[in-house]
Amino acid sequence: MLKGNFYTLTAQETSGDTVQAVALLNASHSIFDGHFPGQPVVPGVCMLQIVKEMTIDFMGKDLVLRKADTLKFLAVIDPLQTTSVGIQLNFTDREDNTIRVAGFFSNGTTVYFKFKGTFGTPLPT
Repeated sequence: MLKGNFYTLTAQETSGDTVQAVALLNASHSIFDGHFPGQPVVPGVCMLQIVKEMTIDFMGKDLVLRKADTLKFLAVIDPLQTTSVGIQLNFTDREDNTIRVAGFFSNGTTVYFKFKGTFGTPLPT
């Protein structure tokens, strides 16, 4: 879980099936020691994990990513320059007990990341 140490939600608003939040990024997190030394960049996998964690919080149950239809990394997030990002996620329940999520990370006019995918409960092992 990245919430609470890699990022902190400083503002969050829910309206129907949409969540808007501001995530404050921790530029001193150890992830940036390797990604990349001297020139930190928020890893794409961390952006996807933030989407997952926000979806779990919204739905109130454990979920896994079942399918990622769209993962677009449109601009680099340097946490030394961009200390916070706006996040908007839209949720749609599906008949097969999964949830469709579409959203993006942005700051002003810059869109950093777009996502469309499906989450569901973990499959039995």
